[in-house]
Amino acid sequence: MNTKRKILFVDDEPNILQGLQRMLRAMRTEWEMAFALNGEDALAELERSSYDIIVTDWRMPRMNGAQLLEQVKQHHPGVIRIMLSGQSDELNLLNSIGPSHQYLSKPCDYETLKSTLDKACRLRDLLSNTPIQRLVTNLTSIPSVPTLYFELLDLLEQPDTSVKDVANLMSKDLGMTARLIQLANSAYFGASRHISSPVQAVSLIGLTSVKALLLTTHVFSHFNTNDSTGFRLDTLWQHSLSVGQKAKSICSAMNMSAKMSDYSYTASLLHDAGVLLLIANLPDDYGPLFQNSVLPDIPLANAERAVFGTTHAEVGAYLLGLWGLPDEIVDAVAYHHKPNEHPLKGITPLALVHVADAFDSDIRAGSFSRPTFGLNMEYIAEIGIADHIPAWQILCNDQDQKGVRS
Repeated sequence: MNTKRKILFVDDEPNILQGLQRMLRAMRTEWEMAFALNGEDALAELERSSYDIIVTDWRMPRMNGAQLLEQVKQHHPGVIRIMLSGQSDELNLLNSIGPSHQYLSKPCDYETLKSTLDKACRLRDLLSNTPIQRLVTNLTSIPSVPTLYFELLDLLEQPDTSVKDVANLMSKDLGMTARLIQLANSAYFGASRHISSPVQAVSLIGLTSVKALLLTTHVFSHFNTNDSTGFRLDTLWQHSLSVGQKAKSICSAMNMSAKMSDYSYTASLLHDAGVLLLIANLPDDYGPLFQNSVLPDIPLANAERAVFGTTHAEVGAYLLGLWGLPDEIVDAVAYHHKPNEHPLKGITPLALVHVADAFDSDIRAGSFSRPTFGLNMEYIAEIGIADHIPAWQILCNDQDQKGVRS
């Protein structure tokens, strides 16, 4: 059986395609690569054969890269879409955010391109349910709350609005947080390190660009689902925010680095993004899990796997990984219910999200959460934090008594 991943490169300059062929020659044993000189040829190739990934230039005659990727999105929804472009115009970047999963700048060195494509290939193995894989690959946003969307627009109109004001408001919404960090980590902004928090992202992008992002693209879609599902978006947000605050409190108590705190907090905010994706896109199938009428009295993730063959953790991680969010965040989202299955052992954002989520789920049982896996004590012991759990639980309980502060 041929397990090679198939990648299609598109550029109207033959020299660029020849350079990509030479640069990636060493990957021929792992990837099957094809090359097209324009959008029309690329679409014809996609009709002839299935591909895992398409990588295209922005500026091409007749059909530019964004138009090509929009066609791919509509007609080949399972293909991962990457923009590789030398265009430095911000509007071009904003216009490409919708149809593309990631944006890389030319010239792109071998290691950056290889690692991006390697990661995209690995992500395809994370989600075994092909229909859901195609559904998630085709998404351009995580649903957002309409009131927060308009509140943000209003805030951006105020002359004394600060970066922190905007970041704090955006962090109250899973969709806004995810897309903001995706944009900040795109090659266009040239960040020298991974951007891992809303404050860092807004500081890098700037208030003007955040407003342009809102006004010129459909980055944030409005959440709309039938009330009969029993799902409440505000309850999901309260849970995610509370998990984030607990993770930050633990980091502070242990004098962990600012980077660890940022990764842990952002991963906590996004750890249940897959729930939102599933309820928004498959309400008839997913809604009963919240009504407790299907497979009751077992963990939500177990019910999801029984019905869909995958869980909200894997669904959320797949989309966030496609969008190029830092691996530490993607891994924490993917494995927060099963941290023992992650190959890297240690005190990581994954460990802190797992602990904080278990603490908060115990408190909220009967509200958003179904009975949870709880703490994986074997994993907790293996990474050497078992002795800290009682003190951390007291710390987090005290935090809940005082109320979550945003």
